[in-house]
Amino acid sequence: VRMSPIEPDWEAVPEMCRQALKDWDKAVVSLGDELMSILCEGLGVKSDKLKELTCLEGRVSASHYYPQCP
Repeated sequence: VRMSPIEPDWEAVPEMCRQALKDWDKAVVSLGDELMSILCEGLGVKSDKLKELTCLEGRVSASHYYPQCP
């Protein structure tokens, strides 16, 4: 599921996975933002430089979904 820069078609995501995927994306965005800020500080550039360069825009979740076994 391609999470950004365009929001996914949530109807195409199995209902049992939707909320977990939304929660995962929110956590990953927060973590990525923090890590990029730390990386920028280590490189000696302003802390939001990579964010300005849109390095945090693309996110993909690759996973497998199998229906529950009978």
